[in-house]
Amino acid sequence: MSLLSTIQYGPKESNHVVVMLSGFPDDETSGWGDFLVRITSVFTNYRFLCMCLPDYEDNAVPKTWGYSFDEILVMLEATINFHIASTTAKFILCIHDWGSFVGMKFENIFPNRVSKIISFDIGIGMDISAGSTAAILCYQWWFATSYVISQIISESLGEFIFKLYFNFIPKFILPTPNDTLKRPIDRVRVHMAYPYYYFWKYLLLGNKILPNYPRCPILFFVSFLAAFCAISLD
Repeated sequence: MSLLSTIQYGPKESNHVVVMLSGFPDDETSGWGDFLVRITSVFTNYRFLCMCLPDYEDNAVPKTWGYSFDEILVMLEATINFHIASTTAKFILCIHDWGSFVGMKFENIFPNRVSKIISFDIGIGMDISAGSTAAILCYQWWFATSYVISQIISESLGEFIFKLYFNFIPKFILPTPNDTLKRPIDRVRVHMAYPYYYFWKYLLLGNKILPNYPRCPILFFVSFLAAFCAISLD
């Protein structure tokens, strides 16, 4: 079983563990920015396991058609069990973007493993305006379509259409991923768009895809800056 790429901070022997799963389009640490630096320097008695979605690490060899959410969940469970010896030990889940989506589904399956959730960029049960909904649909369908083109027609054509979005669409509509993009654009590739493809594939086929509301305490932040002022792990 393949594991998610993971970078660890803090004492390995610590029983206080924070699992951090970033989403599109970030690697293990790029999406967290200064938040990671500050939180690891303040909570020095905690062990931080920073993970990214499969094929999001820089040295990735992309898998054809990427990974379904079920596959990612299996990999996430295996990675957590690899780094945390006790399968009954609880940990804090800090999740971002598509990592939030996957993390909440993980909590739904393993509620006894997760003590708290800290979610960035994606909340659950959020009310958004019609304009924001249209903007979200625009970029998600653009990414999903670019990904499908890259798989069935040409990777270079899919890459071109994918990158065209970042250079053109954000000038006309907001919000977009450009608002919070921390990974340099030259390191963002079309193969990273597979979550958009699988989300809309399952949703349009009528499959249950959305996670249930977590049973543990959850704290949602729109920005990492707000978290600097409010976050407490204890």
